[in-house]
Amino acid sequence: MTQTPYRQTIATALSGLNQFAHIKSELTEQFDSTLAVPGMVRPALIATLFERMDVPLLVIAESTAAADKMRRQLMGYLPPTQLAYFPDRARPPWDIGPADFARTLARARAIDALACDRPTVVVTSIQALMRKVAPPSSGIYEPLHLAVGDSYDLRELSARLVEMGYARSELATDEGIFTLRGDTLHIHPALGATPVRIEFFGDEIEAIKRFIPSSGQMLGTEEETTIYTMDEVDRDIALNTSPIEYVPDNAITILLEPKALFDGASRNWDRLLEQVQDEKLLRQYYLGPEQLDFGTNPHLSLFSIAHHVPSQVALGAKRPEICNSDAKLVAQVKALTAAKYRVIIALATRRLREKVTDLLTDEHLTLGTERGQTNIVESDLVGGFIVDDAKLALITTAEAFPRFSRVSPNRRTADLDKVKFDFEPGDYVVHRTYGVALFKQMTTREVDGIERECLQLEYAMGDTLYTPVDQLDKISKYVGSESGKPKLTRLGTRSWSRATKKARESAKKLAFDLIDLYARRAHVQGYEYEPDTHEQVEMEALF
Repeated sequence: MTQTPYRQTIATALSGLNQFAHIKSELTEQFDSTLAVPGMVRPALIATLFERMDVPLLVIAESTAAADKMRRQLMGYLPPTQLAYFPDRARPPWDIGPADFARTLARARAIDALACDRPTVVVTSIQALMRKVAPPSSGIYEPLHLAVGDSYDLRELSARLVEMGYARSELATDEGIFTLRGDTLHIHPALGATPVRIEFFGDEIEAIKRFIPSSGQMLGTEEETTIYTMDEVDRDIALNTSPIEYVPDNAITILLEPKALFDGASRNWDRLLEQVQDEKLLRQYYLGPEQLDFGTNPHLSLFSIAHHVPSQVALGAKRPEICNSDAKLVAQVKALTAAKYRVIIALATRRLREKVTDLLTDEHLTLGTERGQTNIVESDLVGGFIVDDAKLALITTAEAFPRFSRVSPNRRTADLDKVKFDFEPGDYVVHRTYGVALFKQMTTREVDGIERECLQLEYAMGDTLYTPVDQLDKISKYVGSESGKPKLTRLGTRSWSRATKKARESAKKLAFDLIDLYARRAHVQGYEYEPDTHEQVEMEALF
């Protein structure tokens, strides 16, 4: 599994603890294990366990809110391809309403990851596990994998899409729609993904492209694509199976506060029973709290430190101090590095990272990844921790700069059908913050738990930046006087900031020069000529 350096630092520090070795040994031998650990360090612990054991993990939380919070925290430790979310269905079966394609697709992706025994961390809530699903033998969650070079019968492929809940139409402008015109198939999946255009040569897939339906603009090519089901209930298949049936035998189930899980299940059951007023009908679609079974695979139960007993293995952790000033942040880092802690400061914005780098450099503190050093990294990790046993400290924006850690509730989202820009894959572009880059393609990345369209920008030394399309205003097409290729900016350096600073200074100097010029012109005594004579007017008329 490929990891960024700071993630590797955290995994190395936590996996070296006796507490981690204990639970890993018990789980490897197929025994259940328990650990008392504060919530702040649980995402890092789960990510480390996943990295060290390389098996599927099913993480179960007491509520939808708790599951969503854990999922968002894990996003800072795991790449999107190794993290899946299994949410509850949007509505109970007796509440008829419009389909929630995004939830259905997320559920299908999570179940497929488990069913295929793919190393993935799947996060869910106890409420989602109470809702019965179709059995594995139905194949209802089996996705459609399409790759360049594969051969398909277009009629059979269209029939398969209809079975998966897609509707055929003239235009693939909405989620859950596909079109077939000659040897070209257009499919519009959910989760905000752009449609894919699959071009056939006979029965063989010749190309897979992604495009904007309103303009037809191509966003890039792919070697393969995966299409997940859009319908998990509207078929002649009985929904009589627990989602746990899809969990492979080698997986590890992580129970976050087991008592709270069963309390949450009881509250959910009471709420549903109050809605439907018919227990027999309710049991057709849901598992009762007494029917919940987390399978025979090994379980890891994580308890709160406050509730653990002396016989339990415990891993202590504490929050870093909230720094309301630069001096307090520097003092905290000084104290930790003097005690030979590995300090990681995770900040999302370049400006804050540069600020902290200057602060620590001015205090002659050593930057690096070894004990007694500080590593300043780019990350939007939520919430830090200090683990004394591991000599490890993680400080995030929430602790270092609390005033910058609030996320705006009015976050912009982009409608790709309306997005237009004047550059294409292969063009050189300029990012306002990061400089000159090569626009490679449009791609999908998970941001804040949502699959979003991003522009993949390639910088010098092969560095890559993914910019969401709702930040398109920061990118413009490169227009330069050079006849050849422009020099790409190198990420992680100050070359672009120096270049923009120099340009600003030059522009400022030019502005002052112009002001001075016009000011001097205003004070220069001019010469007033006499009106043209009659002879001059006659001469001018001859031309």
